[in-house]
Amino acid sequence: MGALVTKKLTKFDIELTDEEKAEIEAEAKRQITSDLRKRLKKAYLEEILDAHKKEQDPDSNIYEDLLIDLPGHADRIVLDGTVFFHGLSYSMNAHQARTVRDIMWNAWKHEAEIGKANDKFYRQPTPAQKNIVISPHNPKGISLGTF
Repeated sequence: MGALVTKKLTKFDIELTDEEKAEIEAEAKRQITSDLRKRLKKAYLEEILDAHKKEQDPDSNIYEDLLIDLPGHADRIVLDGTVFFHGLSYSMNAHQARTVRDIMWNAWKHEAEIGKANDKFYRQPTPAQKNIVISPHNPKGISLGTF
């Protein structure tokens, strides 16, 4: 008896018809459109929820100016991706201001716990620091003596 020889089919031996390709392309477009609609609906829902939350929460509409005052070991606060630098004043809503005040308080509390290493340096300028003037005529901030 002779052995049957069978040929394995590869992807090159079978081709899709133009009709099958058109059906697949149409299905792909339907899926993409459906996914896009879902994402748009979700984004719109988030936008509407945020708007309603702001209407219901009066503190989110109240803005105040806050001076960032940090000890020597910290030069900035990052809150929700926004950077607030030491020594500058920022306008923020009441929720952000409460959070930033808490962060500043904890930074100063930490400074006190480690022995107030930088407290005098940042709180009380030395006599030499009091008389330093930085200007175009004095760019290195050389002390100009007492006034």
